[in-house]
Amino acid sequence: MVGGRLLSKLIDFGALLILARYLGPAEFGLVAIAMISVQIVDMILEIPAAAAIGSLERLTPDVVSTAFTIALLRALTIALLLGLLAFPMAKFYGEPRLAGLLVVLALSPAMRGLSNPNLLVYSLKMDFRRDFAVDVLSKLIALLVSGIVAVLTRSYWALAINAVAATTSAAFISYLLGSRKVSLSLKEWRMFAPMMGWNSFAQIMQAVNWQLDRIVLPKFVSVASFGSYSNAANITSIPYQAIVQPVSRPLLVAFATGSDPERLRAGYLRASYTLTALVGPILVMVSVCALPIVEMVLGKAWISVAPILFYMAMTSAFTLPVIPMTALALSQGRANLISAKTFAELMVKVPAVLFLVSRFGIAGALWAQAFSSTAMVLSSMILVRRLIDLKLSRQVLQLARPSASLALLALIAHGVESMLYGRVHVLIVLVAAGALGCSAYLGSMALLWAISGRPDGPEAMLWSRVRKILAWS
Repeated sequence: MVGGRLLSKLIDFGALLILARYLGPAEFGLVAIAMISVQIVDMILEIPAAAAIGSLERLTPDVVSTAFTIALLRALTIALLLGLLAFPMAKFYGEPRLAGLLVVLALSPAMRGLSNPNLLVYSLKMDFRRDFAVDVLSKLIALLVSGIVAVLTRSYWALAINAVAATTSAAFISYLLGSRKVSLSLKEWRMFAPMMGWNSFAQIMQAVNWQLDRIVLPKFVSVASFGSYSNAANITSIPYQAIVQPVSRPLLVAFATGSDPERLRAGYLRASYTLTALVGPILVMVSVCALPIVEMVLGKAWISVAPILFYMAMTSAFTLPVIPMTALALSQGRANLISAKTFAELMVKVPAVLFLVSRFGIAGALWAQAFSSTAMVLSSMILVRRLIDLKLSRQVLQLARPSASLALLALIAHGVESMLYGRVHVLIVLVAAGALGCSAYLGSMALLWAISGRPDGPEAMLWSRVRKILAWS
């Protein structure tokens, strides 16, 4: 599934590359403002069907039909709410074009929720081939359609069409691949009710928490500047969406099937360590090489994105170790702990954003993000200790090896980038910084793993495969 999501994100990356060449920061900024309401409504009304039925041995037709009916009601509610918000949002930001954009963009989350729930049958069996097909084919369709519109019109509508085409085509393809029919029924609605309680409360806070800087920022900066901020966030989110999100469902299933407390603690530590070790190098490289990355991917017209990307990517890397906490809490039926974590982050973010953004604009938003991320990490670690009795010291010490190796990676990659940028082509800069930085990272991880007594983890799995390859050859 991770491989499929990586391919999907490469397609998204290609779409961003094409659209950024034909559209400017102002067009991206306008659509990003419209997406604020879309994403907030989508997140608040999100129903975690996978979490609700993850513990079932099999899906009955009644459960599938109930999931479909709830998704249909959700889609209609999203369309209604965004339609009502269209003109107030346009007036609030002083941008009349937002009204039409919101009405069209409402189709994106509505159609995404209408995907065939029968595909969950295969997901529960750890068979993600159909998810892979839906994701990749829908993204290719969206890339083709939006690319044509961008080339022909150079209009912001290309961005809106990309979002709508992806989810609409995904919904249609999911029914072509689904093996069973669905019908309207709410017979099993009670099994979804617990997740629509605490989890809905958490989603409201999480939506405000996630989008607060974007809600406030357009009131204090230009549309073009907000477009730069939005695209920095888009680039930063690619590793999350490509690697972190696909493993969330398997983690949920793995945690839900773990009954032994010590094995559950070991599983959480392994998940935290592996995510940091795998995704951390990507985000650190994006951060320290932000300037050549932006120039190569988006072009020199977007160079203002680079300093924003530097801080965003580094802050995101800092939050990696506690990402499995959400799956852990859901698997143990403790969705209220997710609300507690989000509340702690929100209590820091609200005053930080309101004060810092109004005074310092984009720089203030980045500082507010750093403060709230720190609060989220600390609260998550405390809640994990409460949930599975995992000491804070074990959570921190588990990250010693990847943290030291990431610091070495950042030092070497930044040094290479500083020496070469402006003297040679940006592609050469990135290849040299990546090769030397990643070599140092891998060497450091291997050395520290050996010094630590070769414990279980991704290094042990990699070393085992290398030995098998060498023995076979």
